[in-house]
Amino acid sequence: MQENLKLVWQNASNLKNKEVDSISSLNNIAIIKNIIKCSSELKNQAIVLKLPATIIIDDKLFTAFIESVRLLEMCGAKIYIVHDHIDLRSSSLISQIDENFSQKISKISDYSSLNNPIIMEILSSYVNKLIVTKLSSIGCYAVGISGKDANLLQAKKSKLSYRKIVNHDVINIGFLSEPIMINPEILLNFADNNIIPVIAPFASDDQEKTHLLNVNLTVATIASALSAEHLILPYEIYRYPRRFRII
Repeated sequence: MQENLKLVWQNASNLKNKEVDSISSLNNIAIIKNIIKCSSELKNQAIVLKLPATIIIDDKLFTAFIESVRLLEMCGAKIYIVHDHIDLRSSSLISQIDENFSQKISKISDYSSLNNPIIMEILSSYVNKLIVTKLSSIGCYAVGISGKDANLLQAKKSKLSYRKIVNHDVINIGFLSEPIMINPEILLNFADNNIIPVIAPFASDDQEKTHLLNVNLTVATIASALSAEHLILPYEIYRYPRRFRII
């Protein structure tokens, strides 16, 4: 009888706390189950990721992206990353570059000239190394390469141009080029050694001229060559003003 009374006269606040603890514990169990499930499903699967400029220049998004890559790697997935190029004229990332680079950037007049060694050095070396360093800091084995290294990619100038057709727009890629050939063996060797390749979107053509690659086309080409199970392209959601109606 005494034991029954104890059950009846339990403190309501304590009971509420126990319920919250139970819910929290159940949530944790569910999360753990999902991780275990994902781990078995993703083991040895190839995932090709695009790392957009909007994520690179945002500290919180960048950190979240890197942590997500680490989680995928812990699940046994084979990760391949192609990072975006950034706007050297406005990116907040440039403020982190040393003074010598900043002075060089101020002297650049033609940002579409990919033969400019300053642009190549910053976009290919600095940004690429920043990503590799961030991955290494949380326990990932990563290496930075470009499409030019070991002839990983071969490029050609895109023939697309902008023109107006009735009810249609054809997009101009500008001075960006597209990959036409890939040597996947290089990437597969990295994967076999549990190394994440971080690829800068540059490549040479058959005349040994350097091209800045369209990142979306590049990740798609790599994913196809690797027969990857997953291709992930994060994108930015734009907020439209209220006066516009989205149908």
